[in-house]
This record gives sequence, structure tokens and C-alpha cells, in this order.
Amino acid sequence: MQCLEASEWMSLRLDGELPEGDVAVLDEHIAACPECRAEWALMQRTAALFGDVSMAAPPPMFVEQVMTRVQRRTARLVVLRGLLTLLLGAIIVATATGLPMKAFSALTNVVSIDPLVVGTCARMITRLVNIAGVVVRALGLVLGSVLGSHYLVILGYLLLTVGLALCWLRIMVWPNRVPAAARLLNRSTESRRGH
Repeated sequence: MQCLEASEWMSLRLDGELPEGDVAVLDEHIAACPECRAEWALMQRTAALFGDVSMAAPPPMFVEQVMTRVQRRTARLVVLRGLLTLLLGAIIVATATGLPMKAFSALTNVVSIDPLVVGTCARMITRLVNIAGVVVRALGLVLGSVLGSHYLVILGYLLLTVGLALCWLRIMVWPNRVPAAARLLNRSTESRRGH
């Protein structure tokens, strides 16, 4: 038996919670170990000093007040998580719908003659949005399992939300900046028209 375990067993013995079979093992260790013998004597003297003192009773309604506070805090955390999820979902939906709409608007101006190109671009954008959703879910799972803290996952989602919001602002608010893909499509359709 090690001294740390013996110290824990001494506390259990003083509380009357040490099983009878372990009492003999503890007594053997105390007899052989001078440090534990001194600790046991000190624990017995301390217990004797406070043996006649009654335990203080908690104030009336204490347990109910504590449990009410715990339930309120839990409810606030649930609401906060729900609001964060709703905000993230709204930003993702706005980005997911705004990006294709903006892309379709640019593409219809560029390739209004060839509907095959528009359909291909629409499928490509849909696939990219699906891939982005899978990547976001995978990152959330990886962060949750590796870090084990919900607050870090929420921080990651917040950072992702800020990134998506910045992307949305760039595409929707500053439309004068034409993406490179639209410029390439514009060049390719102009070269086809010219030949």
C-alpha cells in the first residue's frame, strides 16, 4: 500500500466508510510507516476535537435556490447555443443562396445564349455548397472530439460565421469586383463569339 492511498483510507475509516477487510491492511501499513502513523495520530486528534460539534445545517430553501440557479444557467446556455446555431444557419443560408444567385446573375449576362453552360455552372455551385457543408460538419466533429470543449467548437463556428459573412459582403455588397471564374467565362464566350 502506498502512503497516498493510506491517507485516503484513513479519511474513510474516520468516517466509518472503510470496509472491514481493508481496516487490517491499513493498520499494518500504519504500523510499518512512521509518516502515516504521525498522520493517523493527527487525524484522530482532529476528529476528537470536532467530534462533539454538530454539522451546520444549510439555510432553508438552500438546495432549491441552488438548483433553480443551475436550471436557469442551463436554460440560458441552451438558448445561447440555439441562437448561435440559428445565426450560423442564417448566414450559411444567405451565403448559399446569395452566392448562386449572384453567380447566376453574372453568368446569365455572360452566357445568355448557351443554357448548357448555365446548367453546368449551377450543378458545380450546388456541389461546392454541398462540399462546404460536409467540410463544416467534419471540422465541427474533429474539433469537438480533439478538443473536447464545446466552447472551442462554438468559437470555431463563430470564426467560420465571420469568414462567411466577409465572403458574403465581398460578393453581395461589393459587386463591382468580378470573380476570376466569371472573367474567365467571359473571355471564353467572347473568344467563341469572335471566331
